Amino acid sequence: MSAHAAIAAWRNRPAQERWLIGLPAVLLLGAVLYIAVWEPLHGSIARLRGALPALEARRAVIVAQAAELRAPSGAAAPAFSTATVQAALDRRQLTGALPTLETMDGGRARLAFAKVPFHAVWPLLQDLQVDRGIRIVSLRVDRLDGGNVRLEAVLGAGER
Repeated sequence: MSAHAAIAAWRNRPAQERWLIGLPAVLLLGAVLYIAVWEPLHGSIARLRGALPALEARRAVIVAQAAELRAPSGAAAPAFSTATVQAALDRRQLTGALPTLETMDGGRARLAFAKVPFHAVWPLLQDLQVDRGIRIVSLRVDRLDGGNVRLEAVLGAGER
């Protein structure tokens, strides 16, 4: 049956019959659109409105953290000196491990241990970074025997 034949058959029906067929078809189409389109959209809008305050609060926290990171810190980074590193070595009682501490250009220093217990040197590195503000630029740790390691670190001033 072609489209022209269907249109002709529809026009040949009496007006009352067209109303009896057309009105329920239009109501059914409206119900399907309401259920398939309007309800899901309305539910999504309500769900998103409920989630918006939490998302705005998260955004405010992220913006505050970003501003804190961008802002210049009130306390200047401590100046780097080999005396600070030497004092940390003495405090951690690592001078017996015969460390080599050499000054390099660019405000850096090279710290090396030929053989040192890893459990003893790790707190030193944490102390230098966290408490003294000395940045570890590069670090090489080679396992020797048991808990001993060979360590070579390049230290510099600046933020951690």
